Amino acid sequence: MEIFFTKRASKNYKSIKEYISGNFGILVADVFENKLIDFLELLKVLS
Repeated sequence: MEIFFTKRASKNYKSIKEYISGNFGILVADVFENKLIDFLELLKVLS
């Protein structure tokens, strides 16, 4: 299964990552991104 982001989802993702980075730091934003990637990979495998 292929997973893709709509334009709205991409915009929301960028907004969330910028918020996390600005309020909690780049390291926390990177952890958020890695967890999202791991989740999406798991979703691919289970589909």
